[in-house]
Amino acid sequence: MKSLMVPVLGLLLAFFATSCNFTENITVNPDGSGMATINMDASQLMALGAGQMGEAANKKIDSTITFKEVFAAKKDSIAKLPKAEQDRLKALENLSLKVLMNAEEGQLNVDIIDNFKKIGDVTDVMKNFRELAGTGDAKKAEALSFLNNHSVVSYAYDGKTFKRNVVPDKTAAPVSDSLNMYKPMMEGSTYTLKYKFPKKVAKVSNPAAIIGADKKTVSITYDLVEYLENPTQLGLQVEFEK
Repeated sequence: MKSLMVPVLGLLLAFFATSCNFTENITVNPDGSGMATINMDASQLMALGAGQMGEAANKKIDSTITFKEVFAAKKDSIAKLPKAEQDRLKALENLSLKVLMNAEEGQLNVDIIDNFKKIGDVTDVMKNFRELAGTGDAKKAEALSFLNNHSVVSYAYDGKTFKRNVVPDKTAAPVSDSLNMYKPMMEGSTYTLKYKFPKKVAKVSNPAAIIGADKKTVSITYDLVEYLENPTQLGLQVEFEK
């Protein structure tokens, strides 16, 4: 599975902009722990990109790897990297990568998973995707720069309210022209939030939010380009019933 991670991520990098959809899922448990994932459904592109993966495309994959295990196996090589690069990898080691691929059925789904004890520990899930897809390849990392919406996302939950805070990143480099270049290819692409809570929702600050029938779920679907250009519009606060 580890040997297939690179071609799978490479395939996503090459084709995800042509109308693929990201979903940010967060499930919060009663004790405040939970799971955050970024899902990318590239099934419709499997036929287009399968040729780039060689024999790997002929295999059926339903597997999960933890990056802590991968990094442990490469600890000697990582120790030789600059301190900044080591710190960047250290921040990713608690993540897992789940790949579901079936060429015959045209399936390709990738989840980057972050199991958390408290939601304040969760890092920006879109940033995690960019970091992992560009790991070890400067050209890929540069190509993914248009996914950088120059914002800092953080989360908070105290049992009474849940917050998705989005603030501009003043330390980020200026927005490159790459986003404008990719805009035509990303037409129809979406960024969706899907959150599940242990308590019933009373109200949500974001007017685009939809509260589920069970009153414990909140979802928002947003145009991907608009999200990249105006990330603060996906900030929200959820208040729960007493």
